[in-house]
Amino acid sequence: MAPDAKNADLLYVSDSGASAVDVFAYPSGKLEGSLTVTDPHGLCTDRRGDVYVVDSHDATIEEFAHGGTSPIKTLLDTGYYPVGCALDPTSGKLAVMGDSQGSSPGSVAIYKHAQGSPQNYTDPTIFGYSYGSYDAKGNLFFDGYLRNSYFAFAEMPHGTTSFTNITLHESILVPTGVQCDGPYVAVADQVPGYRGSTIYEFKISGSNGTAEGSTPLEGSSTVGQFWIERDRVIGPNSGPSVADVLFWKYPTGGNAVKTITGFVEPEAALVSRAK
Repeated sequence: MAPDAKNADLLYVSDSGASAVDVFAYPSGKLEGSLTVTDPHGLCTDRRGDVYVVDSHDATIEEFAHGGTSPIKTLLDTGYYPVGCALDPTSGKLAVMGDSQGSSPGSVAIYKHAQGSPQNYTDPTIFGYSYGSYDAKGNLFFDGYLRNSYFAFAEMPHGTTSFTNITLHESILVPTGVQCDGPYVAVADQVPGYRGSTIYEFKISGSNGTAEGSTPLEGSSTVGQFWIERDRVIGPNSGPSVADVLFWKYPTGGNAVKTITGFVEPEAALVSRAK
């Protein structure tokens, strides 16, 4: 890692095909360093700027200090293939969404204060769990899929261990990134239309989600766990002949305004701000 990385805003990109998490200065895109992780997928960050990396193969979640090179904490999600993670800004608890290593459903694993062993919770209608995000009130929203592989979306309301299944009134085929953005929950459909993948901004009310806007990610193939950073959205983009990270204006979308290349299979992106 470059010596000055700790003092800069950083873009983290998990690359499962390279067993690495690449770290770039943000927004310049200058490569600052790389973290070695067996099978990195989801990324999330806390208020200190520490970054949590989900290792699906090793069933671990490693915490790295902002700009750090070695994990300062390793959590276990035994019996699961963890995929995505999210930090609750109201309590500091960590939620990890994942699939079972057997034929049973996956779960949402909750780590109190982002430490120790988790409590695993399962929605009776959801079979696999992918990515999620907490809103400012501590409500967890996440996507996944039903036993028949159809898209699923749900909420674990703040202060509860139960689930509310939510119907999103927009056709989404493949579960991928979720990020709470003010009054809306942004959810991506990874399957590209003729313009590419699309992010939809939903207003959630009870068990219904109404699309209030959309962000076409033109030029993309299949975007993974995206990251909204103020007026930009950053998407890891992979396909049969492409592996890059693209930047678009948010929420207008359209043509990409910046591209970073050099990946094998990018999965997730996030920005960690220097403190």
